[in-house]
Amino acid sequence: MPSKLYGVLAAARPVIFIGPAESEVAQVIQEAGCGSTVEPGDTDAAVKTLLTLYHDRSLLETEGRAARDYFDRHCNRALSTERFRQMLHRIRELPVAVRDHTHSPLTTEPRLQTTDAEPLA
Repeated sequence: MPSKLYGVLAAARPVIFIGPAESEVAQVIQEAGCGSTVEPGDTDAAVKTLLTLYHDRSLLETEGRAARDYFDRHCNRALSTERFRQMLHRIRELPVAVRDHTHSPLTTEPRLQTTDAEPLA
């Protein structure tokens, strides 16, 4: 997910995303109820979305609050740090052969290994 989205959510601003409706960003916007998705090239829809927010202060504030609420529930530093810690814990629990740098995690075939040969002069 683009890092710019985190800043917009944290700033409690509505999001206008120009991109595919099936993208992760569009899914977050829909789940959070914090803005609109406009298909690339649909200039009329983009203008209409901007004008709607410009003229409807209540919608602007509602979507902005929804953005910040989503950020607080899903994106804050404590949550992100905890998710990262849990991921590291799951990796640590993997069998050694999967974690071993000499084996690919997708196969049981050893990877090419470097030697501890003397550096070239």
